[in-house]
Amino acid sequence: MAHKTIKAIFPSFKNDSPVEVARKCILIISFFVVVICSYIIITTEEPEPPPPPPPPELYEMHGLITLSPAVPEPPVDKEPVILEEYAELFEQNNDMIGWINIPNTTVDYPVLQTTDNRFYLHNTFEKKYHYNVGSIFADFHVPFTPTFRPNNALIYGHNVGAGIKFNAVALYYPYHFLYSREGSLEAYLANPLVYFDTLYEKGVYKVFAVIFINTKRAQGDVYYYHRMRQFPAKDDFLDFAVNIMDRSAFYTDVDLRYGDEIITLSTCHYPLGQAADTRVALFARRLREGESTDVNTDVAWINPSPLYFDYYYRVRGGSWAGRNWDISKVEGAEEYIARMEAQV
Repeated sequence: MAHKTIKAIFPSFKNDSPVEVARKCILIISFFVVVICSYIIITTEEPEPPPPPPPPELYEMHGLITLSPAVPEPPVDKEPVILEEYAELFEQNNDMIGWINIPNTTVDYPVLQTTDNRFYLHNTFEKKYHYNVGSIFADFHVPFTPTFRPNNALIYGHNVGAGIKFNAVALYYPYHFLYSREGSLEAYLANPLVYFDTLYEKGVYKVFAVIFINTKRAQGDVYYYHRMRQFPAKDDFLDFAVNIMDRSAFYTDVDLRYGDEIITLSTCHYPLGQAADTRVALFARRLREGESTDVNTDVAWINPSPLYFDYYYRVRGGSWAGRNWDISKVEGAEEYIARMEAQV
């Protein structure tokens, strides 16, 4: 019986026809394929499902990803209404979230926001491609809503040499001319206020700092000011404020405290040449309830030694002289700095 079974399965090149030999070979090969596949299926562990995508409450802080609690929007009796002067523009482009204006300059534009910062970098309000001009736009990571604004509203625009878009923002940097050694506060003294309206509410902001920074690690440490969008804890705000003040090219009489709303206007600027991919960022805080728009510009002064980056010091010489601003201007900074220094 066993002999007949073996004979029926295994080919005999002596007794079987070529067709029968081929049939038996295919049968044997198929058998081993089934056995091997069954073994793989049985012994292979089922892979774990991929992790779910991160929730929208994840924000980048200091180059890392840290969990930020969701920011509840305040309850409202009724939905805010778009301001009359912006209603028609909003109909033309629903990406519009507000308007930015710096008096006595050409900065007077709608502010747009979409899901990708790259789009309005090279597209106009009418959504027409224009590489060198683009639009003024808010960072997409924290969306504006009728009842919510980011803790730090980052707004970007090109520095167009014809004096349009954010060219005037670069002028706040006291040494904005190529290789200039003599600083000037002319832009700040003429325009210490920034006006930023959302579609639903008007806003006035007092300028308090301007920084000149690099974007390439090869040129020195990079301070990621553009990642400081939300301040879920007081220390997050103090870390931001201290870093900005250490780097600021001028100082003012404007004070800061946790809970203040900040606006950051960012643009490209190349006083070291375009080989150094550098930026100017202007910072202002929103008027607190009941606060006057008056600004004492007489007490503003140029910082002779802001904290720069390695490439700057290689080209210009010098080094950081250390912290020289009035830390009492940032509520809680003295205690925060002492704690940070104790940890070193």
